[in-house]
Amino acid sequence: MGEETVDQKRKRYLIGIVIAAVIGFGFAAELFRIHVSAMKDPDFDAACHFSQTVDCVSVSTTPYAFFFGIPNALLGMIFYLLLAALALLQLRPLHRIFARGRNAVFFIAVWNAAYSVYLALVSAFVLKTLCPYCTGLYVVNLAILILSALTLDPWRQAAEQVVGDVKLIFSDRILFVLAVAGLLLLAAAGAFQSYRLRNLREQRIQLAFGQAPITLDLSGDPAIGPTTAPVTIVEFTDYQCPHCLSLERSMVKAMDHFKGRIRVINKNFPLNSDCNPAIKTKMHPEACVAAIAAECANRMGRFQDYKPLLFDTEDLSLVHLVRLAGQVGITDRDMVSCMTSGYPQSKVARDVKDGLALELKSTPAILVNGHLFHGAKTYDDLKAIIDAALQGAALPPD
Repeated sequence: MGEETVDQKRKRYLIGIVIAAVIGFGFAAELFRIHVSAMKDPDFDAACHFSQTVDCVSVSTTPYAFFFGIPNALLGMIFYLLLAALALLQLRPLHRIFARGRNAVFFIAVWNAAYSVYLALVSAFVLKTLCPYCTGLYVVNLAILILSALTLDPWRQAAEQVVGDVKLIFSDRILFVLAVAGLLLLAAAGAFQSYRLRNLREQRIQLAFGQAPITLDLSGDPAIGPTTAPVTIVEFTDYQCPHCLSLERSMVKAMDHFKGRIRVINKNFPLNSDCNPAIKTKMHPEACVAAIAAECANRMGRFQDYKPLLFDTEDLSLVHLVRLAGQVGITDRDMVSCMTSGYPQSKVARDVKDGLALELKSTPAILVNGHLFHGAKTYDDLKAIIDAALQGAALPPD
C-alpha cells in the first residue's frame, strides 16, 4: 500500500467530524429534552443527576443555559447539523463554494470550543456544578476543533482560500443574493428576538404588579438593607440551589446599584423532605441544616456576613457550618447551642409554611413589594423589576 495522500487524510478527518457531530447532536438533543422537562416539572430527575455537584438537570434551567433567550442545547443541535452538512458537502460538493467548506467548519469549531470554555468556567466557578452531558459536549467540540484544524491547508494558503471564497460570493450573482438574504434574515431574527425578550419581560412584570400584593409575617427574618428602602424584596432561597446562587449574584449587583433603595429579606425554602413536606426527596441533602445555620447567624447579628459564605462553599456539613460561623465571629459553642435549641427549626418551618401558601415548588422565588416572581433572574431582569417597583413606589396612593 502506498502512503496515504493529503486528500485521503482529509476525507478521513471529515468523516470523523461527521461522526463527532452526530454524537454531539445526540448529547444536545438529550440536554434539550432535559431542559424542556425540567422547566415544566421542578421535580423532574434524569440519569445525569448523581449529586448536588454532579447534575445536568439543575444546570439546564439556569440563565446560563440560554444564549440570547434560546436554549444552548437547541443551538447546539443546529450547529452540529450544520457542521455535519458542511463536512459531507466537501466529500461530494454540489457547488464550488463548498469545495473548501473546511475553512467554515474550522471557524464554527473555534466558536463552539470557545463557548464551551466559557460554559465550563461558569459551571466550575459560578454554578459549582458539573454537568456530565455538557462535559461530553466539551469533549466532542474539542475533537471537532482538532479534526477541523487537520483538514486545513497551510495557514497562508487557507487565508487565500477564504479571500477567494469571499470574492466568489461577490462575483456570483446567485451566491451574492443568497448571502445578503441570509445576513438580512439573521439581522431580522436577532432584532425580533431582542424585541420578543424585552416585551416578554415587560409583560411578566406588568402581570406580577397587576396582582394584589401578598403580605407575609416578616418579623425576625434576616434582612439586609435599610428599613426605609422603598423596595422590599423577600427572597425564598435554598443554599444548595444553583439557581439561588445565580440569583444571589444578581442580587449583590442590584444592591450595589440601588444602594439604599432596596431591602432584601431572606426566607428559607429548602428542597429537602426533612424540613419541607412539599418535596418528595432529599434533593438538596444539606439544605435544611444550612437554613438552620443561617437563622442562627441572624439571631447573633451576623447574617449579612454569613450568607455569602453559605453560597460560596461546597461543604454545608454541620462541622463546616460551625467552622464558617467562626469566620464571622460566632463561637463554636454559641453556634451549636443555637442550632440545637429548636428556635431556628421553628423559623425555617414558618418560612416553609409561607412558601407552601404561595404554592412554591422550587427555588428561588422573590416577592418584590409583595408581588411574586418565580425562578432565577439575570441582573438585567432583576434591575427591570426593581425599576418598575421604584416607579410604583413613587406614585401617590389612590
